Amino acid sequence: MAVNREQLIQQAYEVSRKRYEYNDRRRLLDAPHGVGAGYNSLLPTWKQQNFMQHVDGLMPREPSLLVRVVDFGSGPYGFFLIDCYERWGNRFDGIGINSRVAEPQEITHTYPGVRLIEGDVHNANRLIKGASADVVTSLRNIPYLVDPWKVVMIIDHLLKPGGIALLDQVPLDALIPEMERDSSLRKLFVDFLQRRGIEVILYETAWRGKLSFECSLAWQKNSEALKVPLVYGSEPIEHQLQIVDTSQALDPSAYDYFFTSVSYNIKRDVLHT
Repeated sequence: MAVNREQLIQQAYEVSRKRYEYNDRRRLLDAPHGVGAGYNSLLPTWKQQNFMQHVDGLMPREPSLLVRVVDFGSGPYGFFLIDCYERWGNRFDGIGINSRVAEPQEITHTYPGVRLIEGDVHNANRLIKGASADVVTSLRNIPYLVDPWKVVMIIDHLLKPGGIALLDQVPLDALIPEMERDSSLRKLFVDFLQRRGIEVILYETAWRGKLSFECSLAWQKNSEALKVPLVYGSEPIEHQLQIVDTSQALDPSAYDYFFTSVSYNIKRDVLHT
């Protein structure tokens, strides 16, 4: 039976609107008093440059031009984007997409260079029109998505030519059962991405009570649309995720997160292309 992707996305979206926002206290830089590391140190680098170095380098000489950063899973307040605006001022244009955005009465100050959109990142190409982003970021958000590799391709679509994507925690084995059974497929898959100019860092993490591989991705948009060699599998996958970094949760035991995702099969015929 075919998996109803849209129904799974809607169900997960409704759950995500009610859960504790993991990125509430994530800032641009490492926060004081042990609150946690910031985007600049947690996001992957591209060509050995971190997020701040890339934005600094993108700042145009013409003052009327802006650098646009789009953050997938910004949290309801967009603190990371606020920090960016305070650093780069009116040269910065930040857009955050999140399942819940703070109500007006919850906000004590507004920032002209920061706009938060309440919506599902699976539909980001409908929420933001065209290839308009200089940088797209996503921190500690992608593991909670129903169709993460589709979102990776949407992110590529939103980038301007020469724009940069910096994403962490993109699931591999947990959503690709044949990769979990055969580690050689993981290497072939990563090699496929790297041949297309994507920097991939593999690491193991706890997923469904056991170790599983995921990756960070960083790339620069070129003339060709990014295509990932995956097709949807026939069975959905149930997930129970826990917040491992207890400094980000008021009561970690209360924040187990249950949802159902698609599964993927590898298009083996294109892995060597």
